Amino acid sequence: MNKLFFILAILFSLNSSILATAQAPDKILYDNKEFNLFTNPLEDFYNNKNERPKFFIEPNIVSSGNWRGYMAYWEISEESLYLKSIDS
Repeated sequence: MNKLFFILAILFSLNSSILATAQAPDKILYDNKEFNLFTNPLEDFYNNKNERPKFFIEPNIVSSGNWRGYMAYWEISEESLYLKSIDS
């Protein structure tokens, strides 16, 4: 019985990872080079009870590749981080 449970647990865990969609990363410009930013700094801002805009690709459409609904573009310049734009 334990062996069957173990095999089923492995199969279910494999199945869920197969269906996962990679999320679109934010972008950051540093030293005139663009990099993918695999963190979402704006999420902390929205989670601190700031009103979150409704970001949609088109009216009422959400992408499974971007559940948060936006990509933020950042820049590091003169040792400071700047939010340059948000694209929904």
